[in-house]
Amino acid sequence: MKRLMQGAVVFIILVVLALLIICSKTNHMEPYEGLGRSYSSQWYTWNGNQLYFSDVVDGKEYKEYRGLYCMDMSRVKTDQSITLLSPNYAGWVNLYQDDIYFINTDHKISRILKNSGQEEVFSDMENSSVDRLLIIGDWMYWTEYEKDFIVKAYCLDGTKEQKVLKTDMDKGYEELFAYNGSVGFLVEEGKVFRTWNPENGNVTEYKWQDSDAQEEDTLYGFIENKFPVYYSDGDIYISEDFERSGERKVCSLSEITGTYREQYQVLIHKDEILITVINHEQDIAVFENYIYSLKRNTLDRTADSYNPPQEWTDTYITGGHQEIYGDAELVDRKSGEHIFAGPRIEEGYEHILEPSGV
Repeated sequence: MKRLMQGAVVFIILVVLALLIICSKTNHMEPYEGLGRSYSSQWYTWNGNQLYFSDVVDGKEYKEYRGLYCMDMSRVKTDQSITLLSPNYAGWVNLYQDDIYFINTDHKISRILKNSGQEEVFSDMENSSVDRLLIIGDWMYWTEYEKDFIVKAYCLDGTKEQKVLKTDMDKGYEELFAYNGSVGFLVEEGKVFRTWNPENGNVTEYKWQDSDAQEEDTLYGFIENKFPVYYSDGDIYISEDFERSGERKVCSLSEITGTYREQYQVLIHKDEILITVINHEQDIAVFENYIYSLKRNTLDRTADSYNPPQEWTDTYITGGHQEIYGDAELVDRKSGEHIFAGPRIEEGYEHILEPSGV
């Protein structure tokens, strides 16, 4: 009888251990099916049709396994919309003549050739350790850090020699921007925006931030490579120039992100702003990616032409088991059934279709 009780105790202990193991595996974040994949997703480049982003590969631990994915926005309703392009991706994807350039896990520049799909290390930069990458026209720019930050420029058509510029860039401000045909970056702790044209060597500076500003504005990029898009005091704005002339509020970020949507990224393509948001549920068990798109139908050059909402259209797309398109239309991912249309709440579905608040 004593042995039987001991055996029962051992059995109970084994069952408890097995349940603990199962629970620990259940809580491990796996890639989210569909458009929204996991909390480790990072969205980098969008060309109006394809959205390129990084995510975990094959459900492995995201810190060890990174991958470059491409999502075809025109086929987002189907499971074939997402394609793994490379498991060696580390960041900053760019496109040049439909070839894909990016920084790989060894901090070298890799490219995927459109015709063959073959991935290769870009041979002219095999000895570089690259931090940021940006292609503007025929010029490819990247940053390296030794004792100081430097920006290097390489003409991809092969007709010009490589150029180098010492930047005086501060840590935390390593981002490269496309501005008016030149590469740009922030210096003097984000107070000054400096541009460089390797064709003629011209360096130009613009005041971006007042020295005594209490809160720093975050620069996201430029509509049509000219009009600044930035975050300031909880809202996203667009203006006509660095002096904030004709400043107009695009949207309130809090109305897009909500209480538990804490991580977001802003991408810009031509005349369109794409805001991607990772939704954090209270139990930190479910993460979904939402895409909020603001498209400018007409881009007049007058100040009051930047006043939404009449000239901006809002589009929401969300992954997982449901997707939202266009004018407040919710579609069940599996059945394709239209659950509702219009600005109202259906039971069991979170309402994220609030207007931009402008």
